[in-house]
Amino acid sequence: MNDIPRIDVFGWFDSPEQKTPAHDPGEEGLCPICAKPIGPFVPENAIKTISLMVHDPEHRDRSYFYRAHGLCWEAAMPLEISDIESSLIDSIVQ
Repeated sequence: MNDIPRIDVFGWFDSPEQKTPAHDPGEEGLCPICAKPIGPFVPENAIKTISLMVHDPEHRDRSYFYRAHGLCWEAAMPLEISDIESSLIDSIVQ
């Protein structure tokens, strides 16, 4: 099992008690839709954060997230969103 998702897109918390992520791609992380850097975080560059829980018995307390540019997210087709989220699931659950 490859338990390391794409660090350029996905971040995660290792437990529900964590206040800051164990890994956060930050401004250098890529928008999974347009593949351009997410940052910098400024009002005209609205960012959407999407949280995911993946059934992963080995890391059952881990929760994941990714960010996308707000305009990219709004324009994305449901199949694109599904492909992004499936890439996380496929990298973890094998």
